[in-house]
Amino acid sequence: MSMMFRFIFIILLTSEVVFAQSNGLKITGYDINFTLNLSSRKFFIDAQVTFQKKDSADTFSLLLSHYASITNVKSINNEIIPFNVSGNDTLSVSLPEKTEKSEKFTLLFSYVLPADSFLVDKGMFIMKRVFRWYPFQKGDIFNSTIRITVPDNLITLSNGTCEKKLRSNHTTTFVWKTTHESDLALFIFNPDSMEYKSEVFAGIRINYYFVPGLKDEQKIISLVKSSFSFYSNYLARYQNDTYTVIEIPANWFLGQSLHTLLLFTPKLLEYIPDPGAWVPHEVGHQWFGNKVRAGEQANGRWFVEESINEYLRAMYIEHLYGSDSLKHMMEDFYLANYKANVKKGKDVSIMDVSSVNNSIEEAQCIYAKGPIVLHLLRKCMGNDHWNTMIKKIYKDFQNRFFTLDDFKNYISKYDHEGHCLRVFNTFLIIKGIPENLTF
Repeated sequence: MSMMFRFIFIILLTSEVVFAQSNGLKITGYDINFTLNLSSRKFFIDAQVTFQKKDSADTFSLLLSHYASITNVKSINNEIIPFNVSGNDTLSVSLPEKTEKSEKFTLLFSYVLPADSFLVDKGMFIMKRVFRWYPFQKGDIFNSTIRITVPDNLITLSNGTCEKKLRSNHTTTFVWKTTHESDLALFIFNPDSMEYKSEVFAGIRINYYFVPGLKDEQKIISLVKSSFSFYSNYLARYQNDTYTVIEIPANWFLGQSLHTLLLFTPKLLEYIPDPGAWVPHEVGHQWFGNKVRAGEQANGRWFVEESINEYLRAMYIEHLYGSDSLKHMMEDFYLANYKANVKKGKDVSIMDVSSVNNSIEEAQCIYAKGPIVLHLLRKCMGNDHWNTMIKKIYKDFQNRFFTLDDFKNYISKYDHEGHCLRVFNTFLIIKGIPENLTF
């Protein structure tokens, strides 16, 4: 198995698994007050959550960590709301009649989490959606405000933009605000334990927090800036004021992009020695993956979320080194990896991939075959139509979910005779990669 794709499969095995709910509502906003008490080693959290109802259901379920000790659930009018905690970190809520009839309502969830359950090396607390630190359901896009109060020797990182407020009791409150988000993350740590660098690049402040001694830090910084520049020029200017790269000092595998954040662990470089194989991919997710989001429960989700972004990384290589470099990537990287790692008779079609966590073959189908299919589509459409289409998709689907059906509809707009769409649909459903491909 190639080094890169061996890592991709391992990292996805440790990625988030979320049970979908069939709630007749969506979450539109969070307003969270979060306090770390080091003496009691606890997080005290009040999460005000705004819901939009889609039907008349009187009960619904959210995901919240089983570590949470829930004090109460209340309405905005201070009415006590019945709730029940069950397996799989499931919090079930029963709405009173008055709230049940409302199309929009807000609930306040008050609970306590044990801080040490979220602690990793160098005293860093990590709160990611996979750890279910806030009540949520899969598939919502929301606005959020998070106020995090910590001892004044600590700092926080989260999605969006930050305002820092010094307080008189040796604590500091960091206020993080973000819009059109789908995944909230929070990191709390002593900055003295990390190596910090910051610079303004193309009008954006880019912050770097590295574990001291990272030998590839200069290459990572260079790749962040060059790929940042490519996506900004090719698709659109980055729409936030800051971007933060943070190395998480944890002994597990992670390379992930969240809105305004690039996260990775030291284990990443053990499996991918060259940061060029993952940095441009993760930076690209600030455009396709965070600004334009894949429908999490739609058919072809993984192709839309990962294959498109990986092909944009290939275009970044083409931008740096010319068209021959892209041809070599198709032949010597994607195709070679696919042939080396997919066992005979185990290949799957793109439309059969339910999760890249399931098998090497499904991961290869998305990360190796997917970019090949997109390259063939681009060749069929021609560069002008391809570039126009991708930029139009980005413009039209900012802060919205983008599906495979949407992608097909846009192909049709630039493929009037339908030949390219027929070729594309064929490659979505066939297994394996034909032997006679030319790039």
